[in-house]
Amino acid sequence: MRRTCWILGFIAILSGTMLLAQEDPLIEFNRRRNEINRKAMLTWGIWSLTNFGLGSIQYPASDGRSRFFHEMSIGWNAVTLGIAGFGYFRARNAGTQLSPAKSRRAQRGTERWLLLNAGADVAAIATGFYLISRGNGSSLNGERLQGYGLSLVFQGGFLFAFDAVVFLFHKDNAHHFGAILKNISISKQKIGLRWQF
Repeated sequence: MRRTCWILGFIAILSGTMLLAQEDPLIEFNRRRNEINRKAMLTWGIWSLTNFGLGSIQYPASDGRSRFFHEMSIGWNAVTLGIAGFGYFRARNAGTQLSPAKSRRAQRGTERWLLLNAGADVAAIATGFYLISRGNGSSLNGERLQGYGLSLVFQGGFLFAFDAVVFLFHKDNAHHFGAILKNISISKQKIGLRWQF
């Protein structure tokens, strides 16, 4: 009898530990969103730092249109490096214990922000092509306009692709939220969350 009690007690402790090890699906959903944002900002920061460094090295040795390309890249990436750094630390310190409503709001806000950024990327690309076009007919500032335009097309093109990929990662994460909502039950007396193993 004693042995049976010990075995049953051990199984109860083991079962309790396994239940505690199961992460709340809502916390996991928020953790994934924050992790996507953190990795995205890290990637963007590395891209910006690399472009800033290469532009800074190549700028003094270049001339004409190439010099202006590097000049724009240095300025552009100095700004984006700061934005990526801010975004990284914000994502790293973002909370995971949010209510379902706040979790959904945070997810939608991230998706909207990425779509807005994609629109800004398209505007940068279009501005770049416009500057290139204007530079073709201008003898006074032609090389400057073309160099700046090429840089805008290059940087905007990368950012458009980047924002699209990050958006797809977030859309994939958003599918998990629907499964979480199916496990939430609401009645007049209580709100509950069901886990299935």
